[in-house]
Amino acid sequence: MNYFKMLIAYVRASLRAITRNPSSLVFGFVFPLIFLVIFGLIGGRSFKVTVGIIDAPQNPLNEVLSHVSSVEIVRGDESALHDKMIAGDLDAFLKIESAPEKRWNVSLYTTAGSSDGRAFSSMLQGITSDLNMKLLSIETPPVQITHEVLQVRPSRPIDFILPGQLGFILLSAGIFGSAYTWISLRERRVLKRLFVTPAPRSIFLIGEAVSRMILAAIQISVVIAVGHFVFDFTLIHGVWTYLSMVGVCVVALIVFLGFGMMVSNIAKTEQAVPPLANLMVMPQLMLSGAFFPITILPVWLQPICRALPLTHVNDALRGIATGNATWELMALCFGILIVWGIAVFGVTIKIFRWE
Repeated sequence: MNYFKMLIAYVRASLRAITRNPSSLVFGFVFPLIFLVIFGLIGGRSFKVTVGIIDAPQNPLNEVLSHVSSVEIVRGDESALHDKMIAGDLDAFLKIESAPEKRWNVSLYTTAGSSDGRAFSSMLQGITSDLNMKLLSIETPPVQITHEVLQVRPSRPIDFILPGQLGFILLSAGIFGSAYTWISLRERRVLKRLFVTPAPRSIFLIGEAVSRMILAAIQISVVIAVGHFVFDFTLIHGVWTYLSMVGVCVVALIVFLGFGMMVSNIAKTEQAVPPLANLMVMPQLMLSGAFFPITILPVWLQPICRALPLTHVNDALRGIATGNATWELMALCFGILIVWGIAVFGVTIKIFRWE
């Protein structure tokens, strides 16, 4: 029996064991798709601000706002509208009072925590400026703005979200999957039985890596397909873009498999795996830009984020998908992954236990 046949036999056995484990299917397929659907639906909503207007005599601002599609108007008295805004049902409310000489005083009320209220405040400034010019019969304003819209593919929230879900898959398959597999084989004396077979020990290491890569490639393909065909995720060059993304994922998965093997050798029992694995998974998920840009984090924390391997995997996947990947970006991504891979596998080889 040659080396290749032994490798194929082990890969088949490993894939059967993985697919018979319900948790592998849930974490590998169900959770990423649930997150993708939820974030995809949230990201697809259009801007809509709910504004209360206190009952007042007819005025030109009221007329203009009633024709703005992104503004939903709620009418009522001041006390009722104030209570609604405090409760979060309104983003802002207006109090419009008439003044002598056909003038109007407008009072705007918002809450400190309402981003939509701040956006409406900016919108209102523009609307009142245009309205004042019209009421004063000024046809040519002193300062004019020329706005030219460039025809480029718009950036959608799904283009940021989906690579983060791919990172979730890679971390789960690489760290949790690998760690549980090796410590389970060791505790149940399966490795000891495998040693009496004619297969060299490298078969088990390479075979486990290959089976994880095959399963991850299927998971990644499903997530990308759902993202592209359901939520219009950008694949700038179609199949070639997809293959490039899979290539990055394969390299990243090899590094994360090293993390998983390291956890399996540090942990003494299966019960010790979750806390150790989460120490490596959760910081990367939270600090790598998987769910939100790292630029919103404190400045002192951002260099730490930039040192994490998943940060550069996410950046590379987003760049490839949208066509914005540069040679510098890809070189940095693979350079960081290689450095982490050397460090992780160096530690793993030193502490690796077969029994």
